[in-house]
Amino acid sequence: MIELSSSPNIGTDISPSMEQIEQFQKQGYISYHNRIFSTKTINALNHRLELVLRGEYDTGCKPDKTPKLIKTPIVGDGHNGNTCPPDHIHTNNSKNALGYSGNKRKQVFQIINIHKSDKLFHDLVTFPLLGKLVAKFMKWEHGARLAQDQIWAK
Repeated sequence: MIELSSSPNIGTDISPSMEQIEQFQKQGYISYHNRIFSTKTINALNHRLELVLRGEYDTGCKPDKTPKLIKTPIVGDGHNGNTCPPDHIHTNNSKNALGYSGNKRKQVFQIINIHKSDKLFHDLVTFPLLGKLVAKFMKWEHGARLAQDQIWAK
């Protein structure tokens, strides 16, 4: 389940400033520093990403594009396999983090339409508050629709 951050500035209104919108309109991107999702949600998404990179899809469907699937187990605090709780997964400085295969030349990967293969990512990309934020940055009056999602990770 997607949970919002408990930060006091996050509620049902996460409106960017006019300056942020103008910067986005001019550059085509922005580093949006307001934390929207809880640490628990972020950890759960990291865990689900690891599982998808190993070919485990809780919807039974594959994403439209994935890198070569990883065969190594997820390693956390003394736990092996996929039963390791999301908050125990080490994603920093770990050879097993983000589906690392050991091939130093393939450190960037892309997944297209992970929402088709994972319920939590589906909940994320269809989260109403996120759609409202996208619409505000794009200056769209009537909201946003999902055409495709992409994950690029290094």
